[in-house]
Amino acid sequence: MAAPKRKNRGVLKRIPYPTAGWTRMISIILSAVLVWIFFSRPGDILTLLEQQGNGIIALLLWGVAIGLIHGIGFVPFHPFWRLMFHPVIGWLCLLYGIGMTLG
Repeated sequence: MAAPKRKNRGVLKRIPYPTAGWTRMISIILSAVLVWIFFSRPGDILTLLEQQGNGIIALLLWGVAIGLIHGIGFVPFHPFWRLMFHPVIGWLCLLYGIGMTLG
């Protein structure tokens, strides 16, 4: 018995999603660095929280989640989730967080 075909295959082709190994490695490394910063330098995170507000921590945690999801190899099929967990968005959040806490 053949598997049922998905209706939105054309939409998926319009939203590029990097799946190369080196992009996954970038996601995992950036996520690991930001998680290490969260646990090793909590004072910097608290300073960032006082300066920027609660939204910045949510943005950084979202970036970590995107990096881990992409890094382990999960590829979302639904267009909404494909955009919400796009690795480029995650990389920008992670780089911003690393720059703000170490800079």
